[in-house]
Amino acid sequence: MYLLLYLMLISSGELYWRSPVPRSSTMAAHRPRVQPITPLPYLAVASTYGLLLTAALEPWSDPISGIAVGAVLMTVLVVGRQLMAVRQNVRLLAENAARQNEARFRSLVQHSSDVIMVIKPDLTIRFVSPSVTRVLRYDAGPLMGRTVIDLLHPDDQERARTFLSDAVTNPGVTQPVEWRFRQLDGSMLNAETIATNLLEDPTVRGVVLNTRDVSERKRLEKELMHQAFHDP
Repeated sequence: MYLLLYLMLISSGELYWRSPVPRSSTMAAHRPRVQPITPLPYLAVASTYGLLLTAALEPWSDPISGIAVGAVLMTVLVVGRQLMAVRQNVRLLAENAARQNEARFRSLVQHSSDVIMVIKPDLTIRFVSPSVTRVLRYDAGPLMGRTVIDLLHPDDQERARTFLSDAVTNPGVTQPVEWRFRQLDGSMLNAETIATNLLEDPTVRGVVLNTRDVSERKRLEKELMHQAFHDP
């Protein structure tokens, strides 16, 4: 009866592993990697019942009985399985935390009002946030592989090249710089950019440019300047 009970438990575990509970569509998008089945629990049960069967059919003449050997062997295998389970749980928790952090960061970038770019040391763009379509009027796809300097006003390109070269060379966050982006319709957009050197970060490996539209601020500055030097 005990043997039948253990066989039923093993078969139920196999059945659940082969036909798990259906997941929701949200969970299916982040389905974790299937862990391989370890043979240690099955080996422990098989070894124990093998020794019990041997002890029942052929009595042992040694002081140590087959039941004692089977108990020790089963204990060692179970402890080894528990250690492996602990290591697997730690790895799964780390992977789950990394996925949550990545999803949180992706959500923040996707809904950011500023334009976030990641450029390589050669100043070419390797990532740009979707907000570039709303702020700079560019599609994100065609910008991959181009340099930020190509998008600027000709009078600002030399200053931008010096600024970006310094950002690539020096780690940390730079002071904000203002320049003008060329729009597809020929107009200019006043923007302010801050660069953060994350080349040593293995998850980024680039210089992050955070750009915001300051056209309204520049317009107000000109209006205040005009009011200060003109009589109404």
